[in-house]
Amino acid sequence: MSVTSAPEASNSQKNKARSKSEKLHKLKQAKRGLSQKDLRAKLKSTHKNSVALGLADRGIVHKELPSIFGGVPQVSDLQLHPSEEDEDLQMNCDVSATSPLETFLTSNIPLKLRGYNSVRKDAATGTHHSGGVCILASNLYPSSPLTLHTSLQAVAVQVHARTLVTVCSVYIPPHDIIGNHVLDNLIEQLPTPFLLLGDFNGHSALWGSDITNSRGLEIELFISNNCLCLLNNDEKTYFHEPTRTFHSLDLAICSPALMPLLNFSVGCDLHNSDHFPLIVSYADSGGAIQYPPRYLFQRADWEKFMQLADVTESMVCTADITEAVQNVVDCIINAANNSIPKCSPRLKKFRRPWWNEACRDSRREEKKQWNIFRRYPTTENHVAFKRAKALARRIRRRSQRESWINFISSITSSISSKQLWKKVKAANGIYHEFSFPVLNTGNATHSVPLDIANTLGHAFAQVSARFLWL
Repeated sequence: MSVTSAPEASNSQKNKARSKSEKLHKLKQAKRGLSQKDLRAKLKSTHKNSVALGLADRGIVHKELPSIFGGVPQVSDLQLHPSEEDEDLQMNCDVSATSPLETFLTSNIPLKLRGYNSVRKDAATGTHHSGGVCILASNLYPSSPLTLHTSLQAVAVQVHARTLVTVCSVYIPPHDIIGNHVLDNLIEQLPTPFLLLGDFNGHSALWGSDITNSRGLEIELFISNNCLCLLNNDEKTYFHEPTRTFHSLDLAICSPALMPLLNFSVGCDLHNSDHFPLIVSYADSGGAIQYPPRYLFQRADWEKFMQLADVTESMVCTADITEAVQNVVDCIINAANNSIPKCSPRLKKFRRPWWNEACRDSRREEKKQWNIFRRYPTTENHVAFKRAKALARRIRRRSQRESWINFISSITSSISSKQLWKKVKAANGIYHEFSFPVLNTGNATHSVPLDIANTLGHAFAQVSARFLWL
């Protein structure tokens, strides 16, 4: 029989607790990155030429990269490592606006997505965050946020795709009691024509639900009283994973003027959410932005151009000088069109540098298992989908980590300062952006890019003329 004294047991427990605490501290340091003081001391002996290479070999993603190089602006919303939460968020540049619901964001969490302006309203209740709405408007389309005076979780913007349309995103929690007067007050603040998208958490046979609850009856009455149009069909918009059932909770409501112009569909991929995306587009694909094609001079056939761009005497020997100039211009443009290729007018898509064949194959398998489960929602198919999803996520994270290591490994003392700062800015997400605002001159609202340019040009001309007379 062995007897252990209480003090010895206490010391043993303290040692175990201390060891566990040290392990947790090391894990946190590995996640957060070392301080600048410890960083140089630990990496100096192994990597003399590149601090970033030392970070890569140790698997550390340092969140204070600007402090390593010095001189980079300290911006609080810059993140270096790709986020795992939005790794499946796919948006092309031809999307004029998108409205994520239940963002679960707080005021101290920045939201920055390249090529988009965000308007959001966060909802926080104590220590638990719920709901929240956001609208992401593409920089390629003139847009302007609207100020709403409502108790609802709602935001709105005016976007000019083909015409000026108001887009409003709203989220109504399932247990909140909302009267019709609150919704009526909301749409009174929306300039027409408008599109109201949101998670209303209401069931009704009108939009494909198997049952109709009190919230659904309220929404039906709201649509009827205000002479609005419901774009939804019978497609399910929500997946309840515990019961493996599909429901219709998300609605797209518009003013009557937009009804014949729009198409409505529901996406087939959840994108790591429990709601399917609602896709509203013009029926005739109008309003899409295209870049004007440009000449690719590096691929030009200059010998052919010289042969075709032959300005003869008969072209310029005319009585009208305007006709002669036009003949020469037509000759040069015709030669250029036949000897110099042009770029595509399609908008550029931002490619992910870490995407490879393994990511593509695993993503394809994940979609395959999801389609099988959606048709046959059995437990076996659900497990197969969850397994494929976990494998695809693991492959993507590994590919992201390897791509990140290769990127920061290229930052060495041998590269030029231009390349150094280019890589540092890319790592910090610093890039040039532009956006078209919707101009309100008091007398009129200008949302067409040509009208905006003419309005600004007229204002500048008036200012210049005033100074000329001083």
